[in-house]
Amino acid sequence: MKTKAETYQQPITSFGKGKHANVYSYLRSKDGFGGECNLISAPLNYRASITYLLTFVSIMEQTQPEWLSRDLVVLFYEQSDYQSAVKEFLDAYYSLDPSKPRLRGRCGYLR
Repeated sequence: MKTKAETYQQPITSFGKGKHANVYSYLRSKDGFGGECNLISAPLNYRASITYLLTFVSIMEQTQPEWLSRDLVVLFYEQSDYQSAVKEFLDAYYSLDPSKPRLRGRCGYLR
């Protein structure tokens, strides 16, 4: 895995008023071709979940497993509504509607 992550924010509109956003990051596999990726997610509102995911990513970068051929997408969502935040992320990720903005830095199919 490359040490440089591509990190973006996705504004969430399903929560109503206020500024809400998903934070997502792509970690590209050195042996992958970009056609598939794994998604791992955790709530943004808890230090333990952030620490867990960042430690996982750090270990993956340090060990650089030879078997890893898929990219990794790390998604932090707001705890207030897991279903809406992740659904909105997935809808934007797979959107084919040209009137709606797609997510930046998109990988291949999520597994």
